[in-house]
Amino acid sequence: MTEQHLGVAEPPGGTAGPAVDWSQVWHLVATTVAGHLAAGRGHLVTQDTVRLAAVLALQALGVAPIRITLGWTAGTGRPGEASEPLADLFLDGPGGTLVDVRLPWTPSAAQGTEAMGWLLRDVLRVASVPAAGRWLGVLASPPLMGQLDHLARRRGVPWPGHPQARVLLDRAGLDALPAGAARALGPGPRPQPVAVTCAGSWPVSPELDLYAFEVDVLGSGPDTIPAGSTPAVLPPPAAPVRETLQAVPAAPPPSPRGTARAEVLAAVRAVVARTGTDVVHEQQVLDEVRRSGARFDEATVLTMLTRHMCAQVQGRGVASYDDVDQVDEHHYRLRPGR
Repeated sequence: MTEQHLGVAEPPGGTAGPAVDWSQVWHLVATTVAGHLAAGRGHLVTQDTVRLAAVLALQALGVAPIRITLGWTAGTGRPGEASEPLADLFLDGPGGTLVDVRLPWTPSAAQGTEAMGWLLRDVLRVASVPAAGRWLGVLASPPLMGQLDHLARRRGVPWPGHPQARVLLDRAGLDALPAGAARALGPGPRPQPVAVTCAGSWPVSPELDLYAFEVDVLGSGPDTIPAGSTPAVLPPPAAPVRETLQAVPAAPPPSPRGTARAEVLAAVRAVVARTGTDVVHEQQVLDEVRRSGARFDEATVLTMLTRHMCAQVQGRGVASYDDVDQVDEHHYRLRPGR
């Protein structure tokens, strides 16, 4: 039985829109799923629910729906014509940016080291699809991810279990996995080598976080993907790569231009310039963002100002840009040089 949908929009041929702030995409997805759980709809949340949350998050950040298409499935390379999905969504058509989401693994699959193999299986599945960019969002238990991180450290294996961790998966590293992880990984495509970055984690409930992984097949890129190609294992780069599971330095953070952080910074500066005082109330920032026509909603602006940009807030899922100091419960001061 094929997947049913109301209509098919052809993606714009050969054109891509503005760059996407993926940290905001995953933040909005986590917020949407958290709302479903808080409202008692957790038993109704499915893979399609989370996939739609990703679509709505992209649209909230200015991505036209016509730029988004259903992802490839095994066998045909066309949406809805096979039973084995390789990806949920594509931004800007095949060869664009792949977006895939996974719900929590079943209890039997999350015992011991098996969860490590299940995560790597999803990573390699995503890596097997030709794309200019690849994102994997995984809803998982923080204690489970912490156990895997501890296991990896104890065995001397780098693991992308916390924000900004970046590791390289190659043949030798995969062959050296614990027995339980190797069983869960099972047979399948092995594009080599694959760099995996944990771009961040966002709380969804006391039991779940949303982890976002950026997956990159080293040596691949838009110029190496044949037009009209179907899903396939990408060849390894021509240059030899040292066969080990090793840490790769995390890429520098992207420029904040056009992001929620940039909008909030601009709003704080505008309020300071207009009022002549260096202390601003969060409501003044909200009013300024709204007045300037920024595309971010109130919840996103408040989260960015009061958590990610505040030097006094630290912890899991907090970007810690250190742009402002908290003066009291609702007032903030721009830090020198910001």
